[in-house]
Amino acid sequence: MAEKPTKRERKDEAKRRRLEEMRRRQRRARMRKLYTLGIIGAVLAAIVAGVLISRASNEAAKKKAATLAADAGCEAPKEYPSEGSEHVSPPTTVDYKTDPPTSGSHYAQASNPPAPGPTGVLQTALPNESQVHNLEHGHILIQYQPDALDDAQIQSLVELVQTDPGWIQLAPRANRDAKVAFSGWQVLQKCNEPNDKIDEAASAFVKRFKNQGPESVQGQPVFQTPAPAATGTASPTGTASPTGTAAPTGTAAPTGTATPTGTATPSS
Repeated sequence: MAEKPTKRERKDEAKRRRLEEMRRRQRRARMRKLYTLGIIGAVLAAIVAGVLISRASNEAAKKKAATLAADAGCEAPKEYPSEGSEHVSPPTTVDYKTDPPTSGSHYAQASNPPAPGPTGVLQTALPNESQVHNLEHGHILIQYQPDALDDAQIQSLVELVQTDPGWIQLAPRANRDAKVAFSGWQVLQKCNEPNDKIDEAASAFVKRFKNQGPESVQGQPVFQTPAPAATGTASPTGTASPTGTAAPTGTAAPTGTATPTGTATPSS
């Protein structure tokens, strides 16, 4: 028959078990700490890698845009400080710091002239104060002097608009300080020696800057027949868009896109 442990032995055994349990808890705590630190390290590494990749991607995009711009006879895109986004009422005119404007006070919802104006292909540019409302919604505006492009170049821009009609507006506009201009919210690209690659530069600008305004609202496109090269007319300050909406020869408004006969305005 085994002898019963003494009181001293029972105390020693209890102490040994307490020490073992304490060591197990300490080991578990260290493992949890190492696991947590590992997760934090992995997350930080992923963030740093993401930032580096994003910077590299942005730099690559900038270089590509610069190359396309030079090949198309354009300057590189230039970003500008915000001039605000207050609403004013027609016929108020606003003195903008860029031509065409890139931000600033603009018409609120209006019907004459329409604000924001329709996207798509217009025969006449809208007033600056209407255009800025389009920019606020993230739209890209492509404007050209009537004698700056030939019919084939104009048609290439029309086809670009048809790929993304809710976000691009194309219109002729005379008496500007650039032969062709692409504008977005707080960004502008000018082209004074445009050539047959103008659509490639415009496409790069659209991909990089569309839907970058304070509000994200797709436009309601119309497709009017663009004025022939060197014969288009447009007011220096822009005028309200005509109501006709004939599609360009050989083209049609994208499926599911109504071609309004007026210029219904999206919500601000």
